[in-house]
Amino acid sequence: MANTIGVVGEPISADRPASFKLVIGDHVQYINPLTYGINIKGVNPADYFVTSGDAVEKSHALERDMWNMAWQLQKLVIDTMVAERKCDRHNAIKLYDEGVRTKQPKLNNCEQDVWAAVLASQKMRQALIEARGSDIFLETEWGDHTLLVIPKNPRRQ
Repeated sequence: MANTIGVVGEPISADRPASFKLVIGDHVQYINPLTYGINIKGVNPADYFVTSGDAVEKSHALERDMWNMAWQLQKLVIDTMVAERKCDRHNAIKLYDEGVRTKQPKLNNCEQDVWAAVLASQKMRQALIEARGSDIFLETEWGDHTLLVIPKNPRRQ
């Protein structure tokens, strides 16, 4: 391992860095449904990396919560379509699956942005797994106002 700092998401050279810099905003944007006028609690990716711990597990929890927020929005879109089109839920789901959305641009834009954030959180988790490599943990640590993730293997001295 080289005594350098790599960047999560960038290609890893054969001479692996000892640690990696993680800039969360480069991977996943904070989508707050309240800014779209939608009363659903947002998921701030930075909140998951405040304390020390395994970055891969933290990103997994982030991804799970992003999926939950996306499902809440999907349900809201379908319920709105039922009211707008005066159809039953089954038909609204069928229309949704065909790509039809509500007549409310803010709701549609929010849902689109949240689904993009879900995909981005998956990509970030994969980048963290790649940075971890063959080590067991990818410990988060703050140093010099920078979030670092450090591959660790307690079995190896």
